Amino acid sequence: MCLATAAAAQPSLVSSAQTIQQSTRPAELVGRVVNNELNAKDEGHFIYRHWRKTADGIKVKEVIETAAGTVDHLIEVDGLPLTAKQQAKEEARLKNLLEHPELQQQQKKEQRQDDESERMMFRELPLAFLYEYAGVDRGQWGELICLTFVPNPNYQPSSREASVYKAMSGKLWVSLPEYRLARIEATLFKDVHFGWGVLGHLDKGGHFYIEQSKIAPHRWDVTYQDIQFDGRALLFKTIFLHETERSSDFRRVPDNLSLAEGIEMLKQNNRQMAASSN
Repeated sequence: MCLATAAAAQPSLVSSAQTIQQSTRPAELVGRVVNNELNAKDEGHFIYRHWRKTADGIKVKEVIETAAGTVDHLIEVDGLPLTAKQQAKEEARLKNLLEHPELQQQQKKEQRQDDESERMMFRELPLAFLYEYAGVDRGQWGELICLTFVPNPNYQPSSREASVYKAMSGKLWVSLPEYRLARIEATLFKDVHFGWGVLGHLDKGGHFYIEQSKIAPHRWDVTYQDIQFDGRALLFKTIFLHETERSSDFRRVPDNLSLAEGIEMLKQNNRQMAASSN
């Protein structure tokens, strides 16, 4: 919720935010935020806990960033520690990854593709929507400026994926003084068809919510997201995308950590957790 009334009741809260709203058009503010997000430099490497809920259940992983990419270790399934069989499967998967450079390259390629897809969609935000200021609130790291958005009727999507923006409206929150995206939420107000309906569609009512947190003095990361979409892809294949994810317990690790060292750190942590649970 955009808390304009809460901000009005606290003059000290809105001083810098009011100045920005009076001197900067909403689209310009969004453009500045998008530029900051796209050009942000990662501050070191981290190890953290990742919780994910899907239709298949709940899985918890420990994730570590290394000089060779990100790697993870499954530590919990549906609230229970791994069985001996599950543990052996994880150990074999990580051993196989370490022993096969081609798998490492494939994983890095997939991570790069995912990152570029996200960057492409994010890059379109200033053009895809019309924005209006909708209030100010106090965030964990400073003031939050809330903006609402609706599709820009003149927007021409640069990709099939970006065409979803023409059926989407929502809100986003900008964290001051760093001009970073704190939260964004959006809902499909009509069905979205790809390729004249032949390639599929997303159903009206689908929505997502994403939240970023400041995990280090100069680094922000997605720490919560809730994605709920239904539809159809490639003829009659059903899209059933319902997942909630949460990342927490961020801790710095050496910047030059190798893949082998990262995997060994994950294994050691897992052994310690298994020993403490017995």
